[in-house]
Amino acid sequence: MHPLVPFAVCLILGIMFRHHVSLDRGVLSWGLCLLIALSLLCYRWGKLCTGLLLAASCVFGAWLLDEQERSLSVDLPRKAMAYEAVVIDEPVDNGKTVRMDLLVASQPLAGRKVRVFFSKEDMEASGRSIRVGDVLTATSRLKPPANYAGSHFDYATYLKGRGIVATTFVGREAWAFLPSTSVALSWIDRAKVSALRLRDRLLQTYAALGLSGEEFAVVSAMTLGAKSFVDARCVRPIPPRAPLTSWPSRACTSASSIRCSPS
Repeated sequence: MHPLVPFAVCLILGIMFRHHVSLDRGVLSWGLCLLIALSLLCYRWGKLCTGLLLAASCVFGAWLLDEQERSLSVDLPRKAMAYEAVVIDEPVDNGKTVRMDLLVASQPLAGRKVRVFFSKEDMEASGRSIRVGDVLTATSRLKPPANYAGSHFDYATYLKGRGIVATTFVGREAWAFLPSTSVALSWIDRAKVSALRLRDRLLQTYAALGLSGEEFAVVSAMTLGAKSFVDARCVRPIPPRAPLTSWPSRACTSASSIRCSPS
């Protein structure tokens, strides 16, 4: 067994423990420092030092998850608020609604990502489709990510893992387009938006070349990582191949049949 495997297991156990039990940040920080200091003092005793380092790995995993939750925790207003944002994800048609992720560029959520749902009829009535890189202004009530009732999937944790701090539904006539120069983004966010715009242009080029349906979905996913176009019907399970141990027997059977043939 690799010597780092026990430390990785302890790290995962610490993350799982912190996910179910709320711990104070100060307790985790001081506990981590204390365990590291004790392990340095006990370096002459190998087993004791290893045990202290394993415990430190467990506490470090809990500290990492606590830091991630703190970075994603924001104070959302209870009433509807107006904000400006940039579209950073390809809109996904969900039937009656259209889903997309926005990067908020106005205070107090500047630099945060929000998952927004628009009415499909409202978007069609506007006469203009929303593309990656478009700048919008909207007014809606932002809510923290929550799980669906009766679902066993932890949707809230999934959204937080993608850096999304809130979800919202934007009603009719509660949004509008803005000029691309009306928002101020950091150079990192501008680089991300530029890369997403380039991917969107390449997708339009694929469509202009005549790709459609499954071909368009597969090519987009394989070359640009755009998996939103992939339908479940495109994913076919690969049948298991015969084990390597059966190859010689098959080869011998084929060879014997050739030798026994009348020719």
